Amino acid sequence: FIANPLPAYNVPSELYDILLTTASRAEVKNILERAPYCLNEPLCPLNYSRLMKNFIYLEEIALQIEFRKHDIDRAHFTTEESFLALEVPNIAEARPSIMVGDAVRATAPWSKDTTIYQGIIHRVLHSRVLLKFDQTFHARYNGESYAIQFTFGRTMFRKQHHAIKRIQQTLGFEYLFPERLQLQEPLLNVRLSARTTDMVLEEKTAEGAMVSRVLPWCNASLNRYQKQAVVNVLRNEARPMPHIIFGPPGTGKTVTIIELIHQLVANVPSSRVIVVTPSNSAAYLITERLARGGILQPGDFIRLVAMSQVEREAVPEHLAQYCATVDVADDRNTFGDVLVTESGLRMKFQAKHIGRHRVTISTCLGIGSLMMMKFDPNHFTHVIIDEAGQAMEPDTLIP
Repeated sequence: FIANPLPAYNVPSELYDILLTTASRAEVKNILERAPYCLNEPLCPLNYSRLMKNFIYLEEIALQIEFRKHDIDRAHFTTEESFLALEVPNIAEARPSIMVGDAVRATAPWSKDTTIYQGIIHRVLHSRVLLKFDQTFHARYNGESYAIQFTFGRTMFRKQHHAIKRIQQTLGFEYLFPERLQLQEPLLNVRLSARTTDMVLEEKTAEGAMVSRVLPWCNASLNRYQKQAVVNVLRNEARPMPHIIFGPPGTGKTVTIIELIHQLVANVPSSRVIVVTPSNSAAYLITERLARGGILQPGDFIRLVAMSQVEREAVPEHLAQYCATVDVADDRNTFGDVLVTESGLRMKFQAKHIGRHRVTISTCLGIGSLMMMKFDPNHFTHVIIDEAGQAMEPDTLIP
């Protein structure tokens, strides 16, 4: 049982027909620019939902078309441990990527057997994939040939659709299309000293007197602009509007984010921080910087990884103790036991385990698993997106 299952968000059949049967790209463009799609309209609150969901539908159709390059006209399986192995040259490097959890459909159109057999990909090796079909198929398979069609999991698109829907219900169009800032009292009344670049906290005593004290920087080598960015986020006077840290490559944006995480954990006791990136490599970099910093303890932060990362042995060995896979099942319906591998990687983390950590790190899409789980309202207080400019807008709305 899943506390908050994602709706299907199936692609409308008429969009398939337009892309697969229309004679030319120019004609497709012409159709999609007319009603009811009007994809060339400037984005605004009135058309936001319609345009975004249609763009996501088109992304999914394009991926389905791209996936056809992986199909095999005739192939056979070999038994490998408890799996059926399918030889696919250079599949690990193929684009679009074949992932653990994707599937194949096996048919035999040249025989009297009209059944469509579905197998789930459990491992992606260099030149073959390991599959599991229904147990009866495994038991009676005897080297027959099948036509193979690869299919991908739709969860990433469903997460994007759901994020578009939820953002309108929670933060609303005032967040998506802000027209003015409404400043509020600072959440943490800190300021940057003009003379020393110390971070100074001003607070009231029990008697009502204002006192000041210096909050230490975890990384004292930050420059004034980086420190001011951290102070601005800690004050958070424009909430819920996001703060944007902008700069060319190598200017220290990620270093600033690491400092911000440390300061939130140290000085905002109620904070529960989500940190996401568009890529796994960037998420591992954040995890490594926090681990190497020595300020947060292993129990303070967790890097959530997909099972595909585990199956591909892509989790860096020295970071495994900080990583966990996610079990979206509701806590009430499972024993909730966490399995720990020899490397320290934890398996089947549920909401009750994730919620104990001050910092939760993942990819934009990976964190979407939390949408299906049950947390107290406002359990997570801050969202930090590193390399946000490399993500699509629906991905950034997932956390």
